[in-house]
Amino acid sequence: MATFFSNTLAQRSQLQGSADFTTSGYIRALAQTVGKQISSGVKGSLAVGASTVLTVTVGGTAYSWTYTDLGRVIRITSGPASGVSVKVTEIVSTSAVKVAAIVGVASTSIGNFFDIYDASNTEADFGYLRQDMTDIKGTAAWNDDLPTYTRPSDTGTTLNVSLANIAGKTLDSKALSINTLAVAIPIGSGATGVTLPVITVHAGGTNETGLPIFGVAPYALDFETTYVSIIDPVTKLALTVQTGPNIGETIYGRMAGGVSGSNLVIHFHSGLNDGSVGDHFYSWEGTQPGIVDIHYPTIKRFDEFSLNDFRLASVTGVIGDATNAVDIAALNVFTGRSSGQNNPVLTNTTASYVFSTIASPSASDLEEAVNTLNSEIGSRVFTGAILTNGQKVTASLQALSNAITVAVGTTTKLVYQVLSQLNPGSIITIPNSADYILDASGNGQGLDVYVAGVQQFPDSTPSATDGDYKENSTTTIMTRRPIFAGQVMTFIIRG
Repeated sequence: MATFFSNTLAQRSQLQGSADFTTSGYIRALAQTVGKQISSGVKGSLAVGASTVLTVTVGGTAYSWTYTDLGRVIRITSGPASGVSVKVTEIVSTSAVKVAAIVGVASTSIGNFFDIYDASNTEADFGYLRQDMTDIKGTAAWNDDLPTYTRPSDTGTTLNVSLANIAGKTLDSKALSINTLAVAIPIGSGATGVTLPVITVHAGGTNETGLPIFGVAPYALDFETTYVSIIDPVTKLALTVQTGPNIGETIYGRMAGGVSGSNLVIHFHSGLNDGSVGDHFYSWEGTQPGIVDIHYPTIKRFDEFSLNDFRLASVTGVIGDATNAVDIAALNVFTGRSSGQNNPVLTNTTASYVFSTIASPSASDLEEAVNTLNSEIGSRVFTGAILTNGQKVTASLQALSNAITVAVGTTTKLVYQVLSQLNPGSIITIPNSADYILDASGNGQGLDVYVAGVQQFPDSTPSATDGDYKENSTTTIMTRRPIFAGQVMTFIIRG
């Protein structure tokens, strides 16, 4: 029976995580079971011999022996016999009792402190065990069922709150990688890495917490856990390679080593983060920012997390989320998107409109809409003399308008008699300051000029001097031949 209770008490001690403790006056995990504690801190003089006598002395808790102490248990708490429990076998006086011989204590007179307990009895033991079960289960009575719970992944299954279900799931049994922010880190041109003054120890051996290093177990060759984000502090975005064969690749870092508890060395990479041929070492370009922010991983046990450890997650943290929320709201305004809207609302999608060529306008996206506009506007390569390749739409429409005006517009005839001779190079203003459309092709499509009934021909190009006159401006011409006094000039304006 004593062995059973001793084992039960030892298990209770293990469950509570303490080597020795008391509840409701009962001592736990002794070598033999005892009852309720009667007194503690009593000081006595122990005479060891064939008949061991324990005498209460001054200096401890006052105690007077009575016949009720016969059979009680004394647990010695100091001196060579500390930890030994013996029974009272005889009451000698109010200050002295005889106890069972103490084996292995040679001194004939030893000063000791001791505690006094009732002797063990079945009723008390069962009472203790029932209280123990009530305390462990946290229920109202010792015979109540175990508390239960469900897991979010399977709310239909009810589980008991047992040690088997709890083992390995406590906060101190799990660890998580969090982002640690290092701000305003200077990087020089040509640098292949950076050293940060970080006092956190490196993970390794039996300690899986701290800084995970790519070349050290348990994170050796762990590309994901040892990944380091390198951020432009102005744009809050990742940086990319600007020149060379790897242009456009995202720049990142990898936890390379350093001195544990003193610093951390990070190597620069670009491209894929997998050790393949697409994973490239990177040297800092002079065109990159000279100051960056760095988010590096730290492995921490759940029970060691501080209040704000999750606030600096690069993507999911409070700070990152707040910035993203502002940017997303701005994008919604910029694109005209409403909350919950997955596709743009395109208007004028019926026949003859540009967007009528989209197969499913309600399921389209901005890329498809822009590509449709580009396709429907078409190439800006033209044939003929009116339009110029690459010309903007507005300019093309104006050129067409001018040509149409000339072709189908009104015709104005103006007559002017020369009063005095005009020499070559003279500027002649069209009568009534009328204007005409310049024709860069040299065909004079907007203006006909006659002198004494003979048609004159304009320069073949704006820079040529091979004609009878030059179209100088929309209201003047410059003659390249003499025109004599008294000759009549006729101007016919089209458009």
